[in-house]
Amino acid sequence: MRLSVLIVAAFVFSGLGACAPVSEQMSESQPLGSLELLSPDSGSVGEVSPAEPELATDRRVGRTIELPKLSISKDKIEQAGFIQDEKNWGGSIVKILNGNLLATENQVVYINEGLDKGVKTGDQFDVFTQERVIYDPYNAPDDSEPAIDISSFDYWGQKRNSEGRELGQASDMLFQGEKRALGVMVKILGQLEVIEAMDNYSRALITRSYGDIEVGDLIQPYEAMNISEIVAGSEPKSIEGNIVALKEERTSAIMGDVVFLNCGSKQSVAKGDLFEAYIIPTIKEHNSPHAETLATFPPYVVGRMQVVTVRKNNSTAVVTYSEKDMPVGQQVRYLPKP
Repeated sequence: MRLSVLIVAAFVFSGLGACAPVSEQMSESQPLGSLELLSPDSGSVGEVSPAEPELATDRRVGRTIELPKLSISKDKIEQAGFIQDEKNWGGSIVKILNGNLLATENQVVYINEGLDKGVKTGDQFDVFTQERVIYDPYNAPDDSEPAIDISSFDYWGQKRNSEGRELGQASDMLFQGEKRALGVMVKILGQLEVIEAMDNYSRALITRSYGDIEVGDLIQPYEAMNISEIVAGSEPKSIEGNIVALKEERTSAIMGDVVFLNCGSKQSVAKGDLFEAYIIPTIKEHNSPHAETLATFPPYVVGRMQVVTVRKNNSTAVVTYSEKDMPVGQQVRYLPKP
Protein backbone atom coordinates (compact mmCIF):
# COMPACT_ATOMS: atom_id res chain seq x y z
CA MET A 1 0.00 0.00 0.00
CA ARG A 2 1.47 3.34 -0.99
CA LEU A 3 1.83 6.02 1.70
CA SER A 4 -0.60 8.91 1.42
CA VAL A 5 0.91 12.30 0.70
CA LEU A 6 -0.39 13.85 3.90
CA ILE A 7 -1.00 12.16 7.23
CA VAL A 8 -3.27 14.09 9.55
CA ALA A 9 -3.13 13.59 13.32
CA ALA A 10 -5.46 11.01 14.84
CA PHE A 11 -8.63 12.26 16.43
CA VAL A 12 -11.27 11.10 18.87
CA PHE A 13 -14.92 10.77 17.93
CA SER A 14 -17.15 12.68 20.29
CA GLY A 15 -20.29 10.67 19.68
CA LEU A 16 -22.39 8.75 17.23
CA GLY A 17 -24.59 10.35 14.60
CA ALA A 18 -26.55 9.48 11.52
CA CYS A 19 -25.46 10.39 8.01
CA ALA A 20 -27.07 13.72 7.15
CA PRO A 21 -28.15 15.08 3.77
CA VAL A 22 -25.41 16.79 1.76
CA SER A 23 -26.60 20.27 2.69
CA GLU A 24 -26.49 19.42 6.37
CA GLN A 25 -23.12 17.68 6.10
CA MET A 26 -21.60 20.97 4.95
CA SER A 27 -23.14 22.99 7.77
CA GLU A 28 -20.73 24.92 9.99
CA SER A 29 -22.50 23.65 13.09
CA GLN A 30 -21.65 20.04 12.42
CA PRO A 31 -18.27 19.36 14.06
CA LEU A 32 -17.30 16.20 12.19
CA GLY A 33 -19.48 15.83 9.12
CA SER A 34 -18.60 19.18 7.55
CA LEU A 35 -14.83 19.05 7.67
CA GLU A 36 -13.22 21.71 5.52
CA LEU A 37 -9.72 20.31 5.21
CA LEU A 38 -8.62 22.95 2.74
CA SER A 39 -9.14 26.69 2.56
CA PRO A 40 -11.37 28.00 -0.27
CA ASP A 41 -8.64 28.49 -2.89
CA SER A 42 -6.47 25.50 -2.01
CA GLY A 43 -6.01 22.97 -4.76
CA SER A 44 -7.33 25.19 -7.55
CA VAL A 45 -5.77 24.34 -10.87
CA GLY A 46 -3.09 26.84 -11.84
CA GLU A 47 0.24 27.13 -13.60
CA VAL A 48 2.31 28.77 -10.84
CA SER A 49 3.10 27.16 -7.49
CA PRO A 50 2.61 29.33 -4.39
CA ALA A 51 5.78 30.66 -2.78
CA GLU A 52 4.49 30.24 0.76
CA PRO A 53 2.92 27.16 2.37
CA GLU A 54 -0.79 27.37 3.09
CA LEU A 55 -2.26 27.16 6.56
CA ALA A 56 -5.77 26.05 7.42
CA THR A 57 -7.73 25.17 10.51
CA ASP A 58 -8.49 21.50 10.99
CA ARG A 59 -11.69 21.52 13.02
CA ARG A 60 -11.27 17.89 14.03
CA VAL A 61 -8.43 18.69 16.39
CA GLY A 62 -8.92 22.44 16.80
CA ARG A 63 -5.51 23.58 15.60
CA THR A 64 -3.87 25.13 12.56
CA ILE A 65 -1.97 22.79 10.25
CA GLU A 66 0.06 23.24 7.09
CA LEU A 67 -1.64 21.87 3.98
CA PRO A 68 -0.20 21.21 0.54
CA LYS A 69 -1.38 23.26 -2.43
CA LEU A 70 -1.24 21.41 -5.73
CA SER A 71 -0.38 23.36 -8.85
CA ILE A 72 -1.27 21.59 -12.08
CA SER A 73 0.28 22.51 -15.39
CA LYS A 74 -1.67 23.14 -18.58
CA ASP A 75 0.05 20.11 -20.13
CA LYS A 76 -1.22 17.82 -17.38
CA ILE A 77 -4.78 18.99 -17.94
CA GLU A 78 -4.57 18.67 -21.72
CA GLN A 79 -3.40 15.08 -21.45
CA ALA A 80 -5.85 14.14 -18.68
CA GLY A 81 -8.17 12.45 -21.17
CA PHE A 82 -11.86 11.73 -20.78
CA ILE A 83 -14.52 9.05 -21.25
CA GLN A 84 -15.90 9.25 -24.78
CA ASP A 85 -19.59 8.33 -24.89
CA GLU A 86 -20.18 8.72 -28.60
CA LYS A 87 -18.26 8.21 -31.80
CA ASN A 88 -17.56 11.76 -32.94
CA TRP A 89 -13.92 11.80 -34.03
CA GLY A 90 -12.62 12.24 -37.55
CA GLY A 91 -9.70 10.50 -39.16
CA SER A 92 -6.44 8.88 -38.16
CA ILE A 93 -2.71 8.80 -38.83
CA VAL A 94 -2.10 6.67 -41.93
CA LYS A 95 1.67 7.01 -42.40
CA ILE A 96 4.76 8.11 -40.52
CA LEU A 97 7.37 9.64 -42.81
CA ASN A 98 10.63 7.72 -43.40
CA GLY A 99 8.97 4.43 -42.44
CA ASN A 100 9.35 4.89 -38.70
CA LEU A 101 7.15 2.73 -36.47
CA LEU A 102 6.62 5.47 -33.88
CA ALA A 103 6.34 9.24 -34.18
CA THR A 104 7.60 11.79 -31.68
CA GLU A 105 7.78 15.59 -31.63
CA ASN A 106 8.87 17.34 -34.84
CA GLN A 107 8.26 14.26 -36.99
CA VAL A 108 6.10 14.36 -40.12
CA VAL A 109 3.02 12.17 -40.47
CA TYR A 110 0.10 11.86 -42.90
CA ILE A 111 -3.57 11.88 -41.87
CA ASN A 112 -6.58 10.72 -43.91
CA GLU A 113 -8.38 14.06 -43.75
CA GLY A 114 -7.81 16.78 -46.31
CA LEU A 115 -9.45 19.50 -48.35
CA ASP A 116 -12.49 17.26 -48.90
CA LYS A 117 -13.19 17.45 -45.13
CA GLY A 118 -12.48 21.17 -44.85
CA VAL A 119 -8.99 20.72 -43.41
CA LYS A 120 -6.58 23.58 -44.09
CA THR A 121 -2.96 24.45 -43.36
CA GLY A 122 -2.51 25.43 -39.72
CA ASP A 123 -5.35 23.27 -38.36
CA GLN A 124 -4.46 21.51 -35.12
CA PHE A 125 -5.59 18.08 -33.92
CA ASP A 126 -5.32 15.97 -30.80
CA VAL A 127 -3.85 12.52 -31.36
CA PHE A 128 -5.46 9.90 -29.13
CA THR A 129 -6.12 6.24 -28.58
CA GLN A 130 -8.91 4.41 -26.79
CA GLU A 131 -7.77 2.45 -23.77
CA ARG A 132 -10.67 0.45 -22.36
CA VAL A 133 -14.41 0.46 -21.78
CA ILE A 134 -15.43 2.11 -18.51
CA TYR A 135 -18.50 0.79 -16.72
CA ASP A 136 -20.51 2.32 -13.91
CA PRO A 137 -21.18 -0.50 -11.41
CA TYR A 138 -22.95 1.89 -9.02
CA ASN A 139 -25.91 3.11 -11.10
CA ALA A 140 -28.44 1.10 -13.04
CA PRO A 141 -28.87 1.83 -16.77
CA ASP A 142 -31.08 4.80 -17.57
CA ASP A 143 -33.99 3.53 -19.66
CA SER A 144 -34.68 7.06 -20.90
CA GLU A 145 -31.42 7.02 -22.85
CA PRO A 146 -30.30 4.54 -25.53
CA ALA A 147 -27.47 2.28 -24.42
CA ILE A 148 -24.03 3.16 -25.73
CA ASP A 149 -23.11 0.93 -28.65
CA ILE A 150 -19.58 -0.01 -27.65
CA SER A 151 -19.12 -2.04 -30.85
CA SER A 152 -19.26 1.21 -32.87
CA PHE A 153 -15.91 2.34 -31.48
CA ASP A 154 -12.80 1.66 -33.55
CA TYR A 155 -10.60 0.04 -30.96
CA TRP A 156 -11.68 -3.60 -31.34
CA GLY A 157 -8.95 -5.92 -32.57
CA GLN A 158 -6.13 -3.49 -31.84
CA LYS A 159 -3.51 -4.39 -29.26
CA ARG A 160 -1.39 -1.82 -27.50
CA ASN A 161 -0.86 -3.11 -23.98
CA SER A 162 2.15 -5.12 -22.90
CA GLU A 163 0.04 -8.03 -21.65
CA GLY A 164 -1.49 -8.37 -25.11
CA ARG A 165 -5.12 -7.92 -24.07
CA GLU A 166 -7.56 -6.41 -26.52
CA LEU A 167 -8.14 -2.69 -26.11
CA GLY A 168 -11.46 -2.15 -24.43
CA GLN A 169 -11.10 -5.15 -22.16
CA ALA A 170 -10.57 -4.33 -18.50
CA SER A 171 -7.38 -5.58 -16.95
CA ASP A 172 -7.89 -8.58 -14.68
CA MET A 173 -6.68 -6.57 -11.69
CA LEU A 174 -9.48 -4.00 -12.09
CA PHE A 175 -13.02 -4.64 -10.96
CA GLN A 176 -15.39 -3.51 -13.67
CA GLY A 177 -19.09 -4.17 -13.22
CA GLU A 178 -21.29 -4.18 -16.28
CA LYS A 179 -24.42 -2.37 -15.17
CA ARG A 180 -23.92 0.61 -17.48
CA ALA A 181 -21.22 1.45 -20.00
CA LEU A 182 -20.14 5.08 -19.61
CA GLY A 183 -18.00 4.92 -22.73
CA VAL A 184 -14.40 4.36 -23.78
CA MET A 185 -11.46 5.95 -21.96
CA VAL A 186 -9.56 8.30 -24.26
CA LYS A 187 -5.82 8.70 -23.78
CA ILE A 188 -4.33 11.86 -25.32
CA LEU A 189 -1.02 11.03 -27.01
CA GLY A 190 -0.11 14.45 -28.38
CA GLN A 191 -1.00 17.15 -30.89
CA LEU A 192 -0.24 17.73 -34.54
CA GLU A 193 -0.51 20.67 -36.93
CA VAL A 194 -1.32 20.46 -40.64
CA ILE A 195 1.50 21.84 -42.80
CA GLU A 196 0.04 20.90 -46.20
CA ALA A 197 -3.59 20.04 -46.98
CA MET A 198 -4.25 17.87 -50.05
CA ASP A 199 -7.45 16.52 -51.60
CA ASN A 200 -7.97 13.45 -49.38
CA TYR A 201 -4.94 13.56 -47.11
CA SER A 202 -2.84 16.08 -45.23
CA ARG A 203 0.79 16.27 -44.22
CA ALA A 204 1.23 17.23 -40.57
CA LEU A 205 3.90 17.84 -37.96
CA ILE A 206 3.78 16.33 -34.48
CA THR A 207 4.04 19.42 -32.28
CA ARG A 208 3.68 17.70 -28.91
CA SER A 209 4.07 14.10 -27.82
CA TYR A 210 2.96 12.61 -24.49
CA GLY A 211 3.40 8.96 -25.51
CA ASP A 212 4.11 6.61 -28.41
CA ILE A 213 2.22 7.68 -31.55
CA GLU A 214 1.54 4.97 -34.12
CA VAL A 215 -0.14 4.52 -37.47
CA GLY A 216 -3.85 4.05 -36.77
CA ASP A 217 -4.03 6.44 -33.84
CA LEU A 218 -7.11 8.65 -34.04
CA ILE A 219 -7.36 12.42 -34.38
CA GLN A 220 -9.91 15.04 -33.38
CA PRO A 221 -9.88 18.86 -33.54
CA TYR A 222 -7.68 20.35 -30.86
CA GLU A 223 -9.31 22.63 -28.28
CA ALA A 224 -6.86 24.76 -26.36
CA MET A 225 -7.27 24.49 -22.59
CA ASN A 226 -8.10 27.81 -20.96
CA ILE A 227 -6.83 27.67 -17.38
CA SER A 228 -8.95 30.69 -16.42
CA GLU A 229 -12.11 28.66 -17.09
CA ILE A 230 -11.31 26.20 -14.30
CA VAL A 231 -12.83 28.09 -11.39
CA ALA A 232 -14.54 26.47 -8.42
CA GLY A 233 -18.30 27.04 -8.35
CA SER A 234 -20.07 28.46 -5.32
CA GLU A 235 -23.70 27.79 -6.20
CA PRO A 236 -25.49 25.19 -4.04
CA LYS A 237 -25.89 21.82 -5.77
CA SER A 238 -26.60 18.38 -4.39
CA ILE A 239 -24.46 15.96 -6.41
CA GLU A 240 -23.24 12.56 -5.23
CA GLY A 241 -21.11 10.17 -7.25
CA ASN A 242 -18.24 7.70 -7.32
CA ILE A 243 -14.74 7.39 -8.72
CA VAL A 244 -15.24 4.78 -11.46
CA ALA A 245 -11.73 4.68 -12.94
CA LEU A 246 -8.26 6.20 -12.89
CA LYS A 247 -6.34 7.39 -15.92
CA GLU A 248 -3.59 4.95 -15.00
CA GLU A 249 -4.46 1.29 -14.56
CA ARG A 250 -4.45 1.33 -10.79
CA THR A 251 -7.13 0.68 -8.23
CA SER A 252 -6.62 3.68 -5.92
CA ALA A 253 -5.82 7.37 -6.29
CA ILE A 254 -3.71 9.88 -4.37
CA MET A 255 -2.88 13.58 -4.73
CA GLY A 256 -2.04 14.51 -8.33
CA ASP A 257 -3.86 11.57 -9.95
CA VAL A 258 -6.45 11.93 -12.71
CA VAL A 259 -9.76 10.21 -11.92
CA PHE A 260 -13.10 9.76 -13.69
CA LEU A 261 -16.44 10.34 -11.96
CA ASN A 262 -19.85 8.88 -12.86
CA CYS A 263 -21.57 12.28 -12.86
CA GLY A 264 -21.51 14.92 -15.58
CA SER A 265 -23.41 17.81 -17.11
CA LYS A 266 -26.69 15.88 -16.86
CA GLN A 267 -26.20 15.92 -13.09
CA SER A 268 -25.28 19.67 -13.19
CA VAL A 269 -21.51 19.16 -12.90
CA ALA A 270 -19.52 22.08 -14.36
CA LYS A 271 -15.85 22.59 -15.21
CA GLY A 272 -13.98 23.74 -12.11
CA ASP A 273 -16.40 22.19 -9.61
CA LEU A 274 -14.84 20.88 -6.42
CA PHE A 275 -15.70 17.45 -5.03
CA GLU A 276 -14.69 15.95 -1.71
CA ALA A 277 -14.21 12.25 -1.11
CA TYR A 278 -15.59 10.86 2.13
CA ILE A 279 -16.18 7.72 4.10
CA ILE A 280 -18.86 6.95 6.69
CA PRO A 281 -17.26 5.19 9.68
CA THR A 282 -19.40 2.51 11.30
CA ILE A 283 -19.35 0.51 14.51
CA LYS A 284 -21.22 -2.57 15.62
CA GLU A 285 -23.31 -2.15 18.75
CA HIS A 286 -24.22 -5.27 20.68
CA ASN A 287 -27.68 -4.69 22.09
CA SER A 288 -27.96 -8.17 23.48
CA PRO A 289 -25.99 -11.42 23.39
CA HIS A 290 -27.83 -12.41 20.21
CA ALA A 291 -28.45 -9.08 18.46
CA GLU A 292 -26.32 -6.29 17.09
CA THR A 293 -26.89 -3.13 15.08
CA LEU A 294 -24.64 -1.04 12.89
CA ALA A 295 -24.24 2.55 14.03
CA THR A 296 -22.72 5.23 11.81
CA PHE A 297 -20.55 8.23 12.51
CA PRO A 298 -20.91 11.45 10.50
CA PRO A 299 -19.07 11.46 7.15
CA TYR A 300 -15.28 11.82 7.33
CA VAL A 301 -13.54 13.67 4.48
CA VAL A 302 -10.46 11.93 3.04
CA GLY A 303 -9.72 13.88 -0.14
CA ARG A 304 -10.60 16.58 -2.59
CA MET A 305 -10.60 16.93 -6.39
CA GLN A 306 -11.37 19.51 -9.08
CA VAL A 307 -13.19 18.85 -12.35
CA VAL A 308 -11.27 19.76 -15.52
CA THR A 309 -13.45 18.15 -18.23
CA VAL A 310 -17.19 17.48 -18.28
CA ARG A 311 -19.16 15.10 -20.49
CA LYS A 312 -22.87 14.27 -20.35
CA ASN A 313 -22.72 11.42 -17.82
CA ASN A 314 -19.13 11.58 -16.59
CA SER A 315 -16.36 14.00 -15.76
CA THR A 316 -12.58 14.07 -15.41
CA ALA A 317 -11.03 15.45 -12.22
CA VAL A 318 -7.58 15.92 -10.71
CA VAL A 319 -7.06 14.93 -7.07
CA THR A 320 -5.78 18.06 -5.30
CA TYR A 321 -5.56 16.59 -1.80
CA SER A 322 -5.66 13.12 -0.27
CA GLU A 323 -5.35 11.95 3.29
CA LYS A 324 -5.43 8.29 2.24
CA ASP A 325 -5.58 6.18 -0.88
CA MET A 326 -9.00 6.54 -2.53
CA PRO A 327 -10.10 3.31 -4.24
CA VAL A 328 -12.21 2.86 -7.36
CA GLY A 329 -15.75 3.15 -6.02
CA GLN A 330 -14.87 5.94 -3.57
CA GLN A 331 -17.91 8.08 -2.74
CA VAL A 332 -17.65 11.78 -3.62
CA ARG A 333 -19.94 14.80 -3.22
CA TYR A 334 -20.02 18.31 -4.63
CA LEU A 335 -18.36 20.93 -2.46
CA PRO A 336 -19.33 24.57 -3.13
CA LYS A 337 -16.60 27.15 -2.76
CA PRO A 338 -17.48 29.32 0.27
